[in-house]
Amino acid sequence: MGRKYSDEQLAFLQEFAPGHWLEEITDRFNAAFGLSLKPCTVRSLMKNHHITSGARQMRWSEKVH
Repeated sequence: MGRKYSDEQLAFLQEFAPGHWLEEITDRFNAAFGLSLKPCTVRSLMKNHHITSGARQMRWSEKVH
């Protein structure tokens, strides 16, 4: 059975994730909630709850311009 995340944890990700890289999000999420999740776990959590950071698009636009 998978882990169930609180509404507070999901709200944190929704607020903090935009504009940040996965490693930053993972570090801040773990620190805020006393967890030790891996980036791949946080990526899955975000994907399953339709939370995006937009970091890939930011990096692409930095390379293009």
